[in-house]
Amino acid sequence: MELNTQGDEADVDGTVDAYVVQAVSGGTLTINGSAYVATTNDTIDSLKSASWTPPSNANGTLNAFTVKAKDDSGDLSSTAVQATVTVNAVNDAPSGSGNITLTGTDEDDTPSGSPIIKVGSASASNIIDDYITGAADIDGDTVGIAIVGVTGNGTWKFWYWDGSHNYIAFDQGGVPSENNTHVATMTITAVNDAPTVNLDANDSSGAGGNDYTTSFSAGGSAVTIADTDASVADVDVGDQIASMTATLTARPDGDGVESLSLNAAATTVASGLTVGYTVGTGVLSVSGNATSATYQSILRGVQYNNTDAAVDITTGSRTVNVVVNDGALSSATATATVSVVTAPVVTLPAASYTEGDGNKPIAGGATVTEPDGDNLNLMTITLTLTNPLDAGETINLSGGAGAKGVGITATYTSATVITLSGSDTDNNYEAALQELRYSNSSENPDTTTRSITVVGRDVNGNSGATSTLSLSLSVTAVNDPLVGDVTISGGQTPPVVADVLGAP
Repeated sequence: MELNTQGDEADVDGTVDAYVVQAVSGGTLTINGSAYVATTNDTIDSLKSASWTPPSNANGTLNAFTVKAKDDSGDLSSTAVQATVTVNAVNDAPSGSGNITLTGTDEDDTPSGSPIIKVGSASASNIIDDYITGAADIDGDTVGIAIVGVTGNGTWKFWYWDGSHNYIAFDQGGVPSENNTHVATMTITAVNDAPTVNLDANDSSGAGGNDYTTSFSAGGSAVTIADTDASVADVDVGDQIASMTATLTARPDGDGVESLSLNAAATTVASGLTVGYTVGTGVLSVSGNATSATYQSILRGVQYNNTDAAVDITTGSRTVNVVVNDGALSSATATATVSVVTAPVVTLPAASYTEGDGNKPIAGGATVTEPDGDNLNLMTITLTLTNPLDAGETINLSGGAGAKGVGITATYTSATVITLSGSDTDNNYEAALQELRYSNSSENPDTTTRSITVVGRDVNGNSGATSTLSLSLSVTAVNDPLVGDVTISGGQTPPVVADVLGAP
């Protein structure tokens, strides 16, 4: 502030060279680096500069101090002049103190829809009352808070969490917040959540949801009612599964014929638990506390079976409902749908083969039956010698590529795999299968039993038992006679040459 520009400093008989402060109206005045003191540190001249600081948070046109002019002869002006300063307003950060504890809640409670803080509403003043003790803003415009950190397992504003968040006072001005941080805490009470079960996690069967679909072929082996990625889970950390039930809801072929059970792998996993099947209700139960992973492995081994004769079986869908329980709550039901279908039933009798038997018929007693009486249009029967051990062994049909049945074609994929296909009756397929022959040209065959498997598929695309039927061949080695000429040496001259094959 240039004091020589303030007021009227004219002096008719001298020169004004200083100002003497008479009083400080407000704020703080320093002269030559020291606080103003009347009579001892009150003169402002070319050697003593002065500065004035307004009161804290004051703004506008303020009275600073009063002065009198002093000339070179030491005389003072008769009237003191008021020095005024215009102070521009600057936004100041709000302040506050204290922490709060929010009302606790259960982890699964649904938010009521009423916000903890209603910014901009008629009750906006409650923001400060609720969250900050002794909140104040020198500018008089404290209106909210700012969340600056969340330590709990959750997100502020979106869902409940058990923990705390930090916040500071905020007045939405140029200086956003105070330096002090306050803490709001909330306690969340744990609530038990129901476990979950999914029979087909990637929905490869197309059943949708947590369900699964599969098929069972009449006369075939048992099928699992859950996919290999079936899951059992419980989101509550440390919780175990207490039980699982799988219920075959209907058994049209009879309670003792249709059933649920555990396969070998699941039986091993469940060895420490209680497993039972009630024939009259179709309920397979597993009980005992174990991890979700243990019950998941067991679930993947639950299987459906129907031991009725293929010609008598009732086709259609079977429903299996699966539920797991954590000791307090049960999961939503997952449903497996098992389609019971008929498929060709093919059998092969046992046979034997002895070295040197040539191309020997081995399936004279083979049978082919289509339980539902379909013509086997586009049916296939695949024969496979699964363990050939000698270079010269083959399987073949004496009728070649169609000697039996008008519509049946024999395709030789290799020397050990034959496929019969085409549109014809099961009787003609049976006749073609009975033409099966085995040949082994080795002079020193391996005597290990051979197995020939057979699988049939009908016009509807239904395949027979996935566990194949085997034909075991006992190969008996025969000592072969010596072939060639032998020279006998002795007293006779010339030597005798004899053929040692056959009779002497």
